[in-house]
Amino acid sequence: MIPSIDDRLDSMARALAEVILPALPADRSLAIEQASLVLAHIGILRDHIDAAARFERREADAMLALARDLCDGAAGGERTMAAAAALRTAIDAASVDTPADARATTCRIGEAVEALIDASGVDGRADFKARSFDSVVAAGQVSAARDRAWNQAAGFEAADTQHAPADW
Repeated sequence: MIPSIDDRLDSMARALAEVILPALPADRSLAIEQASLVLAHIGILRDHIDAAARFERREADAMLALARDLCDGAAGGERTMAAAAALRTAIDAASVDTPADARATTCRIGEAVEALIDASGVDGRADFKARSFDSVVAAGQVSAARDRAWNQAAGFEAADTQHAPADW
């Protein structure tokens, strides 16, 4: 029988909690802290495992939506329009078939978006720069809320700023 991912995570957590941590000398505070951190991360991974594919897809879809919006409004000189064309090519080649594809798409499209923003700083029209600023800020706000909900188990958020993970 092949152990499930949950079984493997449980086994690692038990080994850390019941064998490794108790065996560490009290004066090895850094080792204790790091082992405890690994134990906590195992718990977070267990919480995320069922939603990870959906989260990766949402990230990619959001980046693709931003990219399409920027391409639709792109206006300016040669550098801006070349960067917009490269972004369109990246959009056309994007894949979200697997979580790994979605993750790679988010990175590739993000790099192409950054290149378009950089190019527009050189020869973009003022109206495109204003539109792109607004689009990037709006997308960033949605992304930040999604990231905060995804990472709330880490305990970095104050209780009054907790986010519901309903739509990562």
